[in-house]
Amino acid sequence: YLLNDRSQLLIIDCRDSANPRLTGTLKYPAVKQVVMQDSVAYLLMKRPESSSGMMIVVDLEKPGSPRELARVEVPRDASSLFFVNSQLVLYASQRGFVGHNRVYLYDVDDYTRISLRGSEESPCCCPYELAHVFAVVYGFIN
Repeated sequence: YLLNDRSQLLIIDCRDSANPRLTGTLKYPAVKQVVMQDSVAYLLMKRPESSSGMMIVVDLEKPGSPRELARVEVPRDASSLFFVNSQLVLYASQRGFVGHNRVYLYDVDDYTRISLRGSEESPCCCPYELAHVFAVVYGFIN
């Protein structure tokens, strides 16, 4: 899977590493980030015209026939997401506003039931390492 410069997710078959081939493209405009968990893609979408952000969950078990599993509203200023075990961590940052960064933790059950477990203000602007540490310190992650 590859996110190209036009914010589209390309599905590439790399079983023959000498001859990778494009097998499909997800038809979602404005994908900001992609995170994979097993054969399921979590797409963080750009939605500048909206008051909320969007995450779309897509089953890619059959790469030629992707299937949308869920749509979840997320904070508009969501800038990155990643998994820690089976929990999804989302980092939101309001650029230009010191101290207005938040870490959100979502429980994910069978890929389609995604529920917000909690959120905390983050003292930093580093979405990965420090947000993970912050989530552990505040007891969000088991």
